[in-house]
Amino acid sequence: MNYYKLLGISKDATAQEIKKAYRKAAFRYHPDRNPVELKEECEYKFKKISEAYQVLSDPLQRKIYDCSGKTDDFIDFVSAKDLFRELFPNLSQDISQESWEIIDNIFSDIESGKSFMEIAKGLPYLKILKNQLPNVMNIVREYFSDFTSKSTVLKSILPKPVVIVNKFSLETVHELDIINVKYPLLRYTSDGTTCLCEESIRIDNYLDQKRIYIENNGHEYEPGKFSGLILYNEVLPNTRFKRKTKYDLYTVQKVNITDLVLKNILYFEWIDGSVLEIPLTQSILNLPVIRLPGWGLKYLGDLLIHFQINHIKTTDYETMKKIQPASLREYDGDIDNLHIDLKYEPVHMLFDDTR
Repeated sequence: MNYYKLLGISKDATAQEIKKAYRKAAFRYHPDRNPVELKEECEYKFKKISEAYQVLSDPLQRKIYDCSGKTDDFIDFVSAKDLFRELFPNLSQDISQESWEIIDNIFSDIESGKSFMEIAKGLPYLKILKNQLPNVMNIVREYFSDFTSKSTVLKSILPKPVVIVNKFSLETVHELDIINVKYPLLRYTSDGTTCLCEESIRIDNYLDQKRIYIENNGHEYEPGKFSGLILYNEVLPNTRFKRKTKYDLYTVQKVNITDLVLKNILYFEWIDGSVLEIPLTQSILNLPVIRLPGWGLKYLGDLLIHFQINHIKTTDYETMKKIQPASLREYDGDIDNLHIDLKYEPVHMLFDDTR
């Protein structure tokens, strides 16, 4: 949607021209001023007009829009009706349709260059109720008030920081010590113009801080001055592993009781795709959680495996040997991808794997 076209102004319009165009359009399409059958259409246009004004009246958002045709993803729009009330604090809901028509005529007279005395002489005072005349004049004054008024609507000392929400997979977090993300940010060029440039942002402490604030980054709203940048970092859930602490990993592994009795070998696929060779013993029947020190995230934590044992109702040894293991298979992969002679220890507690 072309915000300039929506307000009926040129791309080089001044701040005062933008405000004046918004006031005129907002009056024209205000839902309370139009017939009931046009209410839905007017509400939509009224909302879009307010949205256009909020973007074009903010110097930073206007630069972003001019460069890309879009706005900052995290701009907080004021509702159309709240914005209208802020810009027209003296507006009364009791103004009659006849008085609105008079107001429209006054706007046209002022824009055509008539003096205030000429306009005053032409006012149909008999048609304006005495209690509505002050409201009519207040609205006219507000409509043509200078843009440099004390109104603080949508104006702030500094622009808001850019907010980026990063979501990384567990595998990415494990493999990379430094993560670089790219994001379009406003920058000044050597010739003094502005453009949206894809900037690379380095993140090297994403596990230590869920929220990172970078002061000298974000949109460059003036040469050498930045809005600031906020990074929210999140590690996505993994289908096999859960993080119990920053670096400790926890998983559930199903095995048959025959695997424990026959002391089979579990070939366990780890987070990086390699395989851990874990010998099973009958002691897991009593302590079904084991800890592998140093096999957690980034090799800084531990890996905890909680065995869920499938009990088979037979005591015959030969019968147990014939039962196909539920979770085990012979290793037929790359030998260089296999980790053997692992040391693990039993854990004297059970984990709630639902959390």
